[in-house]
Amino acid sequence: CSSSMPPPGAQGLPAPQQPMTDPAAQRMRQMSLSDMSFINLMEHRNIFPKSENLSCLPPLPPDLLTKNKYPEHFCSTLNVVPASSGLLGKLKIPFGLIIQPFKDLEKEVPVVTPPIPRCKVCRTYVNPYVQLNDGARRWKCNICARLNDMPPDYFYGEDGKRIPFDVSSRPELNSSLVEYIAPSEYTTRPPQAATYLYLIDVSIGAVQSGMVKMACKVLEEELETIPGDGRRSIGIICFDSKLHYFNLHKNSGQPQMLVVADLDEPLFQQ
Repeated sequence: CSSSMPPPGAQGLPAPQQPMTDPAAQRMRQMSLSDMSFINLMEHRNIFPKSENLSCLPPLPPDLLTKNKYPEHFCSTLNVVPASSGLLGKLKIPFGLIIQPFKDLEKEVPVVTPPIPRCKVCRTYVNPYVQLNDGARRWKCNICARLNDMPPDYFYGEDGKRIPFDVSSRPELNSSLVEYIAPSEYTTRPPQAATYLYLIDVSIGAVQSGMVKMACKVLEEELETIPGDGRRSIGIICFDSKLHYFNLHKNSGQPQMLVVADLDEPLFQQ
């Protein structure tokens, strides 16, 4: 006598659910080499397709999303900040800030010209979260609750005539990310020259993989397009088990290399 089990779904039995497929993991499996041991990132640059939403930013409520239009620049890992460090410890959830001030954006960041209203006590910049009082003549700081006066420029035009105050016309009161054109009093000295320091791994593995050759090729191609004026400075340090410093000054005749084996105190005098 023999019996057979009915197929899944028969006699009212629910069919087993198919495991969910992670698009990123599926793509990783497709792009892996035959031995499924690793992926060569020098050959496969776009591992995750651009169409997939892989953002790690927390979902923001609609009211905060209206003011925080650029969460990819500055965003907290928590939507609600605990009232005390003890409560944060009990949550067992990491609290941090994702800050990317120079991240490329599809939207253009609004530019704000002086004056730059700041709190007299805590020096917080005026922002969309402050409270406007007395017909917007004063604003209450959202950090220390200090009442501050609005600059007269908010109520008078360039010709000296009074103009109606319009909150929608002030980017600093509508967007959490703005670009300030700082006046001269914000500068204690002339702007410093742009300095770029490149650190290149020259270990045996980096050389054999072709990474060093690729880094040198890219640096040579982009050398003339690096931003900066005539005071721009560029330096290169290579490292493996030692540090390799290079003197690239034009008066030295040819490039010079100094190898420093002491990694505890790698400073040297020239």
